[in-house]
Amino acid sequence: MKTINWAFLFLMGFASLWAIDEKPAKPVAIAGIARGAYFGQPLPGETPVPFAPEVLNSISPWVEATDFSPDGSQFLLAVGDASYSSAKLYHSKCVDGDWTPFVAAPFAADFTFSHEPHFSTNGTHLTFTGKKASGQQDIWILRYVGDSWGVPAALPAPLNSDGKEWRGSTTADGVVYFGSERERPGVNQLYKGYRDANQQLVVEKLPPPMNTNSYEGDPCVAPDGRFLVFYSARDGQSADLYVSFRDGQGGWKSPVILGPDFNSASDEYGAHLSADGRYLFFTRHSAQGNRIYWVAVTAIDKLDPALEKR
Repeated sequence: MKTINWAFLFLMGFASLWAIDEKPAKPVAIAGIARGAYFGQPLPGETPVPFAPEVLNSISPWVEATDFSPDGSQFLLAVGDASYSSAKLYHSKCVDGDWTPFVAAPFAADFTFSHEPHFSTNGTHLTFTGKKASGQQDIWILRYVGDSWGVPAALPAPLNSDGKEWRGSTTADGVVYFGSERERPGVNQLYKGYRDANQQLVVEKLPPPMNTNSYEGDPCVAPDGRFLVFYSARDGQSADLYVSFRDGQGGWKSPVILGPDFNSASDEYGAHLSADGRYLFFTRHSAQGNRIYWVAVTAIDKLDPALEKR
């Protein structure tokens, strides 16, 4: 989820992490990668369309999470599986307009689960969801400077807990939204973290109608905090994408389910924004495999009921 930025780094207290050199890994076979930004794909309009299916399908039918660096020169993806039980990060970079073959992300070599890559808005840091052979599934952060990856460090408590943590997204003023199973294993819910007046980290569970007695997760907040896209299984049938807009009093309006162009009988989840905030990406998961979609963010803004009063 986007967007991790310097305010987020200040919030976490990880402004400086040592860098290490990138190590080679075994390339993943691919059928050929298009040149330039977004793999040369035509930009989407206000109806979601598949993102670079030829490229992603050549890597795996189970590409589950993706992110480009702000300058468009780095790309990370996670390959999952049919049961949501595994994920591994892979990396490619654009050199003179050409994308290199994907290799296993060097910083995640000692992780048994690595997922949900997320660049900072200035491109110098990356967060991801990860688990080592021992320990919990946490949100991790590392530096990326001068073509070198840093050593991952787990975010501090109470952002991480004894439960599984999932995908974070942050506002420009440093409020981070994320998913967590800390209250009940296997049941993901929406949380936010921030520093209070005493500069102490505080984590709060979002109240209804954002959280229900269902499964909610993958919060994607606009940098200015005007909307929050997330998945929910509140209909009892599948995970669908919803959006909530600010109510003008510091809270959130009742979530609105996104339309049939976004949702299907399959699971939709993993919403995140491009670094410039212009495009929303999300994942559709079916028995045959995953597909990444993208759409212009103006399609989300048009759903704000406040626009009808203007």
